[in-house]
Parts: sequence; structure tokens; C-alpha cells
Amino acid sequence: MALQVTGPDHVLFGTDLPAAPEPTVVHNIENLSFDGVTAAELAGADRENAARLFRRFAPRSAPEGGNG
Repeated sequence: MALQVTGPDHVLFGTDLPAAPEPTVVHNIENLSFDGVTAAELAGADRENAARLFRRFAPRSAPEGGNG
């Protein structure tokens, strides 16, 4: 397993979308789990780690002051 050689913040999850039907991908993501891996670590592998690595795909936050 990847966690034997690196930390959970270096793990990314990917799918075969669009090769697999979307309902299959959604089902697999919703049921993703590994023994000894926390919900926060799974969330990181699902999106947060990739967003940190590929900043251009991360959601943009509103500028301070709240004007969008």
C-alpha cells in the first residue's frame, strides 16, 4: 500500500471516468475505504491533496472583504 512508503498527504485517487459509467464511479467513490485510514485522509486522497498539488484546479476563495 502507498502509505507504507509515503504519508497520506501524498496519495491521490483517480477514476476511469469517462471510460466507466458515471454511476459506477460515484458508487465507488462513495464506498471508498481502507483499514487504518481516517475520513480526513480519504478526503485528502479524493480531492484535497490534488487541489494542493494542482492549484489551478483548486476552488478560488473570495477575496477578503466579501465582494466576490
